[in-house]
Amino acid sequence: MARLQKNRSRYEALGQSLSKHTVRIGLSPNQLTLISFGCAIGAGVAIAYRNLLLALLGIALMGLFDALDGSVARATGRSTQFGGVFDHAIDRYAEMALLLGGDGVGPGGTGVGVARTFRYDHGKLCARPR
Repeated sequence: MARLQKNRSRYEALGQSLSKHTVRIGLSPNQLTLISFGCAIGAGVAIAYRNLLLALLGIALMGLFDALDGSVARATGRSTQFGGVFDHAIDRYAEMALLLGGDGVGPGGTGVGVARTFRYDHGKLCARPR
C-alpha cells in the first residue's frame, strides 16, 4: 500500500500534464468520453478477429481517454452531473463492446453467449437466471 501511495503523486502529475495538453488542443470532456468509446469498439473488433496486440492497444487507449475526461472536466470547471452520468453510461457500453468481442462476434463466432446472458425486465438489464 505504501508503494501505491508513493507512486500516486507521479501518476497524478502525469494526468495533470496530459489534461493540460488536452485542454490546449480544445477537446471537451464529452468528446474524450466518445473517443474512449471508439477505442473500446476498436478493441472489441480486434478481440473478435483475435488480434490481441491491437486489442491491448485499444484497451490501453480506452483507459487513458476515460481517465482524461474527468480530469479535463475538473481542470476546466466543466464538470456537470450530465457529464458524470454520460461518462458512466458510455463506460458500460464500452465494457459490453469488449465482452461482445470476446464472445466471438466476428468471423466464425456465434455471438450469442453474452447476449443470452442478459434479458430486459421492465426496462432494466438483468442477469438471466440459469
